[in-house]
Amino acid sequence: MARGADYVVEAAGALSFPTPKVEAQPDPTNVTTVRYAWDSARMGGHVMLMGMTFQDVPLPGPSLALLGRTIHPGQQGGLHILRDIPRFVKLIEKGTLDARSMITKTYTLAQAKQAIQDTADRTIITGVIELS
Repeated sequence: MARGADYVVEAAGALSFPTPKVEAQPDPTNVTTVRYAWDSARMGGHVMLMGMTFQDVPLPGPSLALLGRTIHPGQQGGLHILRDIPRFVKLIEKGTLDARSMITKTYTLAQAKQAIQDTADRTIITGVIELS
């Protein structure tokens, strides 16, 4: 019970948008991947949940209470919007953070659906929809 990984990252994701490039998921709810991540962590280990889980995940009571694993939410990379967005804006305004270099493609508002599909297809890294 004390063996396993110090850090486990669950990043199965979810197919919210259909894409021909990705095969169907064996567990579209991602409950199984979260349980695998939990079971793979050692006593005192850390589990980072990056994927989206659409159902409750049953965790075994004894290991939850006795093995001391820590679960870290990781959606948006752990972003805390009220704290971090103002900090990012200040860094961009000061010129410390070059936000333009992170944009791989820009879209018009009429192309918003295509932007979402490109993100789902993993053909872009950072898309921006310009409102003009």
